[in-house]
Amino acid sequence: MPVPGLQSTLARRLHVLVLLVAPIPLGLMAWTAIGQYQRQLTAETEHRLAERAKEAGLDVFARLESLKSDLAFVSGGGGGSQEEPRSLAVPEALRTRFRALAVAAPGAAPAGAEGPLPDLDPVQVKRILERRAVLLTAPAAGRPAAVWLIVPLPTRRATAVFAEVQPDWLFRAADTEAAPGHAALLVDAESRTPIASSLGLPPELAADLSARDLRGSGGFLWRTAGGEVHRARYWTAPLGFEYGYPGLSTVVSEMDVLTPAVGALRNRLLLVALAALLVAWLVGLVRLRTDLAPLTALRDGTRRLAEGDFAARVEIARPADLADLGDAFNGMARRIERQFNLLDAARSVAVAALAPTPRDEEVARTFVERTAGLVGDAEVVVVLHERPGPALVFRGASRGGPVERFEAERAAPLGLPASGSEGAWVDLDQTVPFLRPGHSGRHSRWRQLRHGGRWLASVGIVDPGAAEVPEASAALVDELGDQLAIALFRVRLMEDLERANWGALNALARAVDAKSSWTLGHSSRVAEIAAALALQVGWSEEEIRVVRRGCLLHDVGKIGVPGKVLDKPTRLDPAEIAMLRTHVEKGVRIIEPVEGLAEVLPIIAQHHERLDGSGYPKGLHGSEIHPQALLVAIADVFEALTAPRPYREALSGAAAEEYLTYNTGTLFAPQYVDALHVVRRKGLINALLDPTALPA
Repeated sequence: MPVPGLQSTLARRLHVLVLLVAPIPLGLMAWTAIGQYQRQLTAETEHRLAERAKEAGLDVFARLESLKSDLAFVSGGGGGSQEEPRSLAVPEALRTRFRALAVAAPGAAPAGAEGPLPDLDPVQVKRILERRAVLLTAPAAGRPAAVWLIVPLPTRRATAVFAEVQPDWLFRAADTEAAPGHAALLVDAESRTPIASSLGLPPELAADLSARDLRGSGGFLWRTAGGEVHRARYWTAPLGFEYGYPGLSTVVSEMDVLTPAVGALRNRLLLVALAALLVAWLVGLVRLRTDLAPLTALRDGTRRLAEGDFAARVEIARPADLADLGDAFNGMARRIERQFNLLDAARSVAVAALAPTPRDEEVARTFVERTAGLVGDAEVVVVLHERPGPALVFRGASRGGPVERFEAERAAPLGLPASGSEGAWVDLDQTVPFLRPGHSGRHSRWRQLRHGGRWLASVGIVDPGAAEVPEASAALVDELGDQLAIALFRVRLMEDLERANWGALNALARAVDAKSSWTLGHSSRVAEIAAALALQVGWSEEEIRVVRRGCLLHDVGKIGVPGKVLDKPTRLDPAEIAMLRTHVEKGVRIIEPVEGLAEVLPIIAQHHERLDGSGYPKGLHGSEIHPQALLVAIADVFEALTAPRPYREALSGAAAEEYLTYNTGTLFAPQYVDALHVVRRKGLINALLDPTALPA
């Protein structure tokens, strides 16, 4: 039985020609898109890693220069007539930079040194005699290679300061917590021995480094035992002229997520190409003719589609033998464009929900903004539920118009269904007040968004140009509605978790404050005062959040201080003062193991430090004190002075403010004391004071 449309030889030949040629533009489209995508992402990834490696290497060079300056200062008093080599104690301020210091001639070992000094070759000895610095590495038992910086003494020939450098200070990336799959290393460029790393060095990477020439800059791929591919870049700091050393290489590595992504994209494009080929074969089987002009239009449209122009369309006039093929191409292009727009809109909603501190308002605004641009002239409305107070409404029209945000009465009294089939659309022919003027009385469709048993939002759609909402518009909003529900559910979970965290912190603060009746509520009041000061000086919402958490925990160490010390009605003796001051270090030890509270440790550890170094526990000065600790110190002192204690009456707010002003610049930071003056004048913290202590 002959196949319809293939009776003539010409038709069969053209059909065979179509079957042979059709895969070519489709394949070009797929491979061009994949190749361009892969090349661009690879170049961006390589450039980003190379920049990180170079920045880390330049930072190592700068830190070496800083260490050389430190050694010049330390060795300034190391001259004189003393002939024998000697060891130096590392100053307290430089313990984070040096492990050991010694003054000696090359090849000598000073008395009292923990181990032998590294041997210098003739070239290095010559550099010392020429008053030039030397850098070298040496094996170290039980730890990575030791880094030695040797600087000649300015006052004694053939004598130098030998300094073993702290690798973790020399290589800043070793102190940062890298994300999973990321690593940063400092490597000896000559021996390829790791010196410092941000994570435990994978053995596969160590083996790969040992076989490479790391001088200069470059990149490579390496695999873990589990088959994961990682991409790495390295840059070697040129240290030969300044330090007589081949160089230290900084290596940054991250898991290669590009190859799997490109593979997945290749598979999807292959399926699309196969589907398009099948459509072309079916259309050509029925209506293929000798007119090749429509094929030119199809070729141009395919090329534009392969270049990423998803709005590409073709127009094929009569004869109608190829019109169906043109329609099929346009339909495919519309579906691809629609699917791309849907995926892009869903990605935008997901990104809004995956923010560090996501907000349902931003998620809803993003949904309305992206959806309204896809449904023609229809108006899209989102009503957020599970919120205290009035319902929050977002509405937007098409073509990139602004999204309106306002509050309204609860949704149920306005006619929105409070219950019903989950995911089903409900038609309303009544007036809905929070639609746009002229739209509120039209036919509209609404759908509840539920997830995890929670009613998260209601989505509405109304088309002013049609008697009823088109099914296509409702279907498009429907596809994105599930993504919105998941995104809002995540936001609600994050909010629940945040409330639980704050509840736990407040409970812990109350438990600590309750140890003494005189300090009940102290931590909460300090948190409110500090938040008002931080807001006044212009700190961000996230910084204010950290300050609040730190204030609630700043006295947690008082759990370990006896109550008789806290409640003593007379002044404390020196032993009791020392015992009371231990609450800072005890607080740090209590909170330090909690990874999620690492950001508040500076507040706990330094809120009793003072600008002139008279504070405790470490006697830090000026810029050594964290700005958040300086601000919290003012809130802590102000609250303590305005609250009664067993050994004194409460001071008035004005008297406490006068005390802080008197000690501005010596004990307390001026900018935060000025902020206290402003918030006091505004009356923002007066309600927190003891009513009997309020100023007249």
